[in-house]
Amino acid sequence: MIDTLDIYRIVDGSPVLITSIASDEAVLGNVIMGKNEIAVSLVTEVILDIKEGDYILLEGIKYRLNREPEFVDKTIIHDTTFVFEAPEYTLIDKILTNRITGSTKVTLLGKLHDWIELLVWNVNKAADNPLGVDSGWQIGSIPDTDYITLTFDGIDCRSLLSELSSAYEYEYYVENKTINYVSRIENERDLSFTQGRGNGLYEIRQSNVDSGDITTRIYPVGGTENIIPGEGDAEGRLILPEKYIENFSETNRVVEKKVVFEKVHPTFTGKVETLSGENNREFVCSTIDFDITELAFNDEARVNFLTGDLMGKSFEFKWNNGEKKITLIYQEDTLATIDPETQKRPTIPSELKCLHGGEDFNFTGIRLGEAYKSAAATKLREKAIDWLNFHSQKRVKFTLLVDYRYMRGKGDLKPGDLITVNIPERNISKLIRITSTEKNLKTGEITCVVSNYLSEKWEDKIEGQISTIQATINGGGGNSGITVLEKYDDRTPSDKNVFSSLRTISEIADNNEDLKKVFLSKVEKDTASGHITLANGSTVENGLIVRLPKQDTPAALMSCLLEENEDAIAEEDEDALMEIAPTEFSDLSFGGLSNVNSSVDSAPIGSLPVKGENEWSYVAPTLYAGVVDADNMLVPVFDRRTQTMVFIPISAIRGGVTPPPTGFPYTFSFALR
Repeated sequence: MIDTLDIYRIVDGSPVLITSIASDEAVLGNVIMGKNEIAVSLVTEVILDIKEGDYILLEGIKYRLNREPEFVDKTIIHDTTFVFEAPEYTLIDKILTNRITGSTKVTLLGKLHDWIELLVWNVNKAADNPLGVDSGWQIGSIPDTDYITLTFDGIDCRSLLSELSSAYEYEYYVENKTINYVSRIENERDLSFTQGRGNGLYEIRQSNVDSGDITTRIYPVGGTENIIPGEGDAEGRLILPEKYIENFSETNRVVEKKVVFEKVHPTFTGKVETLSGENNREFVCSTIDFDITELAFNDEARVNFLTGDLMGKSFEFKWNNGEKKITLIYQEDTLATIDPETQKRPTIPSELKCLHGGEDFNFTGIRLGEAYKSAAATKLREKAIDWLNFHSQKRVKFTLLVDYRYMRGKGDLKPGDLITVNIPERNISKLIRITSTEKNLKTGEITCVVSNYLSEKWEDKIEGQISTIQATINGGGGNSGITVLEKYDDRTPSDKNVFSSLRTISEIADNNEDLKKVFLSKVEKDTASGHITLANGSTVENGLIVRLPKQDTPAALMSCLLEENEDAIAEEDEDALMEIAPTEFSDLSFGGLSNVNSSVDSAPIGSLPVKGENEWSYVAPTLYAGVVDADNMLVPVFDRRTQTMVFIPISAIRGGVTPPPTGFPYTFSFALR
């Protein structure tokens, strides 16, 4: 039991004790390949001097405060929650980059160890990596794996651990700053828990891990590489002679699934032996026991290097079957920079990038014989049996509230521990793995979740660990570990829980139905239940239909259209309403406008509108009977240069003007717009 937690801060390069806090509400949370942090809730009368970067030491591990605390300030007290995180959280701060080019998009054909080596180099700050964010990170126990080509773009190093776990089918754990991978995190404990006094459990709850089901029969298929056309399935994939595998150990119900093991296919792996030729582009491999010329698919045969300077490169080549010699054909080095003089990249093999002997390689684009197909089928069968042994188990988890007094002298429970859970009333007795724990550091009270499945979506295991030979993670800041929420998945969406395409369409459709209740449609007939005000006017291209009470005069009708008059609005009644359609403008007039004197409608031909103090009226044309003064009498004309109407004396008109035969001088053409 821990009564207080000491908070340290690095001052002038040395740790200094800043304060000690009570551990009554301090909880250590651990999840397999997930959370590892201490959450501390405190109620104090003063604001504590605890800052970002301060840390707690627990069992030799430095838990650091990496983000601002959450708090609620009241009149005389301060309620604050601090979260101190384990060293692996620092990996979130560093984006994986290519060691040679510095690019955040990294493609590598390699084993799991190659990726962890690159990750550790990225994180540790050193002379050859001044952009590192920490120090002391090391490679621990890493199993030997197959070579896989993976591409990551903008992924942080913490997320990379999870992606590599899926790609290589191993689980990782971090001991302080040492990264380890194992086939499955397990530590069998001779511990049995049953509910009841002295039996270890206060409470036990069973729930489903997710909405997925078990699988009892699978149809396993492999990859398509090096499969002779017609010998695989319809997609050209490797298949088993027996077609399917079954496991009914937990239920008799038949639940079928097709599972793709993309990395399993006929393959040959050789080693570079004797070297010759320019830039060592010729080499011998005596273990090649087939004639590549006879087995190549058209021009698709390629040699792929798995180690060495040319690792990840795929070459066309020439084959000499008698000498078992391969001659590489030069190709552009896509990772090299462009030469400013030639505007081309250099070719490989080159003096700087070439074979040295002992490199591993394989082939693609060739038909391998029966021995290789048989070996691939055996590997496919083994992987399928392992997969089914796991997924034929019921997808349930148990949440255990452990009697911490029962654990005295037995050591702590940790994620990965295998314990026996007994529920006699339900005929349940299982050896099952702890996947997460939460422990109160003051009392020792512990709650743990036990399950043979990690808390992840059903399809994540298949798609993440089995179907994918090439994982591409796009975007910065951790677009990895993505869970797809399908149509009836009730989990909360987030940056990591994203909608499937069908779920997205469904959400949009549902949202559109809600929006129809709020917004008017632009493309369909619609009805607004409230008053509509057009603040900046409107334009009606093809006429406007307005339903109004019938009016006796045009002026009254226009008054209804232009003035807010609630008394003039009536319920829709076919007998009482009239329509103003696009072609029915005969009842409208200039004099019908509310600010125009109605007498303008009977004004003489040629009259002009005149703006008065309160309304518009008109001036009728009159024949002039006085003396013509050509210099003082003005006429309006349009100046095309300034695009304005101007007045000029009639004396400015030269040569005389012949009036039109009709109307003049009684008419003046104008248009209302």
